[in-house]
Amino acid sequence: MIPLVLFVGRYDWAALSNRTARAINALAGDMVARVYTEHRHPFGYLEDSVADPETFARRLGPQDWLIWTGDGDYDWFESFLRRAQPSAQVAVRHCGSAFRGRAYDFNARDERLGVTCRIVSADLLRLCTGPIRAFPHVGSSDDIQIEDPSPIAPGGKVRIVHCPSDRKTKGTATILEALRMFDVEVVEKVSYPEAIRLRSGAHIFVGQAEPTIGALGLSTVEAMAQGQAIVSDARYCEMAWAWIPKPPIAQVYTAEDIRREVKRLVE
Repeated sequence: MIPLVLFVGRYDWAALSNRTARAINALAGDMVARVYTEHRHPFGYLEDSVADPETFARRLGPQDWLIWTGDGDYDWFESFLRRAQPSAQVAVRHCGSAFRGRAYDFNARDERLGVTCRIVSADLLRLCTGPIRAFPHVGSSDDIQIEDPSPIAPGGKVRIVHCPSDRKTKGTATILEALRMFDVEVVEKVSYPEAIRLRSGAHIFVGQAEPTIGALGLSTVEAMAQGQAIVSDARYCEMAWAWIPKPPIAQVYTAEDIRREVKRLVE
C-alpha cells in the first residue's frame, strides 16, 4: 500500500514539493500526495492547496508522511505540528539559503522535533549533523520538454545563456566579466514558461559562480534536460555524488575557469 503524503509550508519555492508530489502521484496512479501552502505558487498546480490541512494531517496514519516544504520558515512548521499533532512520520526539506545560514539551529530543531529523515539540496549535505539521516536532492525537470542538443551550422553562432533568479547569489557579475568577449544572453525577470522558451535551443548554459554557495541550481538541472552543455560552480555538491550519479557539468571555480571552459566548448 502506497503511503499518503502531505507537504506543508507557507511557500513552496521553485515548486519543488509540487514536482515531487506530481512524481509520487504518477508512480501511484492516484492522488496520494498533496501540497498545502498558505501562499499558492504563482504558476498553480493540481497538487496545491488541500482544504483544512490540520484535519488532513490528523487522518494520516503512522505509515504515512508529513513533509515540510523547506521554505525556511521553521517557526511556521513547528506551530503547524503543535496544532495538527499528526500521527504520521515527519520529514523535512532543506533547500536554500535559510539552512545554509542557520544550519546549526535547523539541525538542532530537526532533532528536537524527532524528524525521521531530511531531504536536502546537494550542496547542503555537508552541513547536516546529528543522527538524522539526510538524503541529497538535485531537483526535477519533469515538466521540461526533453531536447536534443541543438545543431550548429558551419560558421553559425553558439548561443550562451545565463538565467539568474538573483544576480548576487548566482555570481552574475563574475560570469559576465569572465565572458565579456562573448555574447551572453541573460534570461531574467520573466515568467517560468517564458524562461524555458527563451533558454530553448541554447548550446551552453552558465549556471552560477558564487563561491560561498557552490550549488547545483534548478535552472541548471532544467538546462541539462534541454540538451545544453553546463558550466557551473557546484563545488559543495561533491558529497552528494556518492549517492547519486555526478551530472555532466564543467566544474569551474574562478572567472578564468569560466572563460577557459566556455572557450573550449565554443571551439
